[in-house]
Amino acid sequence: KIKKSTADYSIVVPPYNANLTNPGPSTASQNDPADSTIKVENTGTDPMNDLVVVDPLPVGLIPLGVEADGNWQCTVEENPVNNVRCVGDLAPGATVTIVVHTFVTQDGGTLDNEACADPDNVFDEVDEGDNCSTQTTDTTKRPDITVQKSADSGTVGRGETLTYTISVSNVGTGDSDAFTVTDLLPTSVSIVGTPTATNGVTCTHDGAATGGTVTCTFASGLA
Repeated sequence: KIKKSTADYSIVVPPYNANLTNPGPSTASQNDPADSTIKVENTGTDPMNDLVVVDPLPVGLIPLGVEADGNWQCTVEENPVNNVRCVGDLAPGATVTIVVHTFVTQDGGTLDNEACADPDNVFDEVDEGDNCSTQTTDTTKRPDITVQKSADSGTVGRGETLTYTISVSNVGTGDSDAFTVTDLLPTSVSIVGTPTATNGVTCTHDGAATGGTVTCTFASGLA
């Protein structure tokens, strides 16, 4: 006869786990500041003392300063890249927030910024796959069109002339495509003559006896 035996097995789960997220700006512009906010949570059951968090900044981001919660201390190592390194204690269920202030020097394209907790695998964790997170920031130049309208007088009487001036500006970082600006005139006015514009922009009126719409075409866009 063959005697069968049974055995009990136990699965040992590590008591540590650092979960890192790296929410940052999805868009940024050259010569502008941009903040990267790194959050690390200890979802394990034991404290993680002297936990290390690193953020090697990609070329195109210059560090201006670093802030962190609690007893966390951060430094910036400049060789071979601008590497942010923070060390501190993280109790079970606690979260540390690290804010990296940077200045954008990249002119167009994307910046991939990866931050990692416990990069040297000092702690045996439940999930090693949630230690790193990458934030991608688009630095593509984009236009930003603003329109302002004013009148040459705050009051006007029947039969008097009133002149409206519309100022259109591109306050963005990139050239715009062609676009139009429309001005719906109140029915209490009648247009006199032909609307004019500078910088090669053409304007027309729809011919209504009163009111009507003025349309100005920016065929070449605005730089």
